Amino acid sequence: MVVDDEEKANILNTFFSTVFTVENEMLGEIPRNNENPILRVTNLTQEEVRNRLNKIKIDKSPGPDGIHPRVLRELSNVIDKPLFLIFRDSMATGSVPQDWRIANVVPIFKKGSKSEPGNYRPAMEANWKVIRDEGLAVMDESKGLFLPEDENLREKGDWSQYTLWQQGRKNEKSCKAAPKTCALLERFPESTGCRRGQIKYSVMHPGTHVWPHTGPTNCRLRMHLGLVIPRQGCKIRCANDTRSWEEGKVLIFDDSFEHEVWQDANSYRLIFIVDVWHPELSQHQRRTLPAI
Repeated sequence: MVVDDEEKANILNTFFSTVFTVENEMLGEIPRNNENPILRVTNLTQEEVRNRLNKIKIDKSPGPDGIHPRVLRELSNVIDKPLFLIFRDSMATGSVPQDWRIANVVPIFKKGSKSEPGNYRPAMEANWKVIRDEGLAVMDESKGLFLPEDENLREKGDWSQYTLWQQGRKNEKSCKAAPKTCALLERFPESTGCRRGQIKYSVMHPGTHVWPHTGPTNCRLRMHLGLVIPRQGCKIRCANDTRSWEEGKVLIFDDSFEHEVWQDANSYRLIFIVDVWHPELSQHQRRTLPAI
């Protein structure tokens, strides 16, 4: 039995990569003895890619990449061109994009039901300056409103947080200092009602390193909205994927995978963290799962 999160991710990625080495009628025969094999050119078209996406069965489970079939089908007229270009170049070069083999941070649907976490991305990104300004105002207070991280996750450094929601419960006192941000979030009960998550500001100062660790549950997805990001020196690794934050942009990842953070910039980093129920949980599970 595999219990290590990174090992599980690697097994899934290895399985996913095998999909692209199977001989089938679409790709034709793949040469095996050439050191740099080239796939035979086919008459693949953008329309064919879109047609195949429209035939995906939406009642199936997501593949190892974590993208739900409904996402692929409902966005077929948006993603058909980039997928066509990727497939075309892949067949021409005989290679698969590196990110397809190692990435564990995946696209999330941006519109539709409120149960989909990606719906929060446009709302948060469109209002990121409001969220940032209220966070900075709290930081300017001389009352020690940001509390040090207390889970012993730091190897070294200075990392503090200002929590608005915890285990689905609103901190009324904290929200009074960030009223516009809290009003925005109350439009999204899948986040504010997530009893296995938090909503908080996180400030990390130079010289901080957060140990490799995993979150307590895979029942949620975690979003990081960049608010004040130094140009260099700040990065996060989730499983095999390392990224940097951008101001006004959201990163979405499953923090049950091992992740690690470095802050080696020359100034502080401020982000906004929002947890949401995992989209694969049923409404019954969301109502009955105990808080942690």
